Formats: sequence, structure tokens, C-alpha cells
Amino acid sequence: MKRHLLLFYLLLAFCLHANAQRKAAGLYEGDSTRFIPEIRLGTSLTYIWNPYPEFLREYTWALNVAFTPFRKFHVGANFLKIWSRSLSEPKGRHMLGGAFAQYHIGNPAKITLAPELGYYRGNYCTCGPQDPYLSKNLNYLSVGAGLNGRLYKGLGLEVGFLVYQILDRIPLKYSYTQYVIGLNYDIRLAARHH
Repeated sequence: MKRHLLLFYLLLAFCLHANAQRKAAGLYEGDSTRFIPEIRLGTSLTYIWNPYPEFLREYTWALNVAFTPFRKFHVGANFLKIWSRSLSEPKGRHMLGGAFAQYHIGNPAKITLAPELGYYRGNYCTCGPQDPYLSKNLNYLSVGAGLNGRLYKGLGLEVGFLVYQILDRIPLKYSYTQYVIGLNYDIRLAARHH
């Protein structure tokens, strides 16, 4: 049921945004403003070290690609590879993969705030009193936000925070949280007139 609700909200947000874009284009028919779709390639590396209550060290490398079907709206796919080391699991290798949607608020030439919502599948179980462990076919809802700023031409810096909540019925589950510091590169496609 939760998956259906999530898909409904994502579809609703997409339709509302598409309708707003069409209305805005009708208001400015005589204007020569153009919307230029982009493909955004991104990567980030996160390091977490927690000595208490048990020793835990974790590296997360994320690769993502996003497309801008409408002005300020990004949809994409993200893949996270997680390497963890703890007293109970000396060498853990986990992954999460899924889709996300972002809405960018602000001036894309300078800095934008991007709330994000996503759905993921993976095997990183943050469950119970022990350290995270491998458990196949888990479903996650991700919620977060980030700041995106331009560094040089298509190159940008992203700083954000995401929370991944396990949707499956597992006792004592808790959220997997991740800060994000990464680089994005925007590839502009052919311009479309509104």
C-alpha cells in the first residue's frame, strides 16, 4: 500500500508541475525565453565513523543521473554502494538503487535548494540493536534536500542530507541517514521554445 501511495504522490507532483509549465508558457507566448533540458551526472562520497556504542566505519559512494523534463524539475536514478566495517560484521558490502524526483528553487546559474523524494530497493538493513547488516530485497522511501551551486560552466557542487526509511515490516528498524557532498556535471540538450 505504501508503494502505491508513493507512486501516486510522485505522479501527482509530476502532473501538477507539467500543468504549471504549460500555463506559464501560455502567459509568455510572445517572449523568446527558452527552456533548455539538461542531463545531470553526479557522484558523491560519504564517510561515517562512529566509535560508540560499537565501532562502525562506513563509506558510501553514490552515482546518479537525472533529466530535466520541465524547468526546475529533475527526475533520475541513483545507485549507492556502501562499504561498512564493524565489530559484528568485519567487511560489509551493501547497495541501494532507485529513482528520485527533485524540485529546484532558486537561480540555477547561482544556487538552488532542491527538496527530494525517492523510492529505492536494496540490502542495507538498519535494524535491531546491532550494526547494519545484509538483508535482501528491502524497500526504502527517501526524503531529503540539498543545495546545488555552480562552480564552473556545467560543473557544480552539491551539499545535502537524505533519510532512507525502510518500508518493510521489520522489528526495530531505524532510518539510514546520509549527508551528501558531491559533484554534478550538467550536459545541455537542444533548446525547446515554450
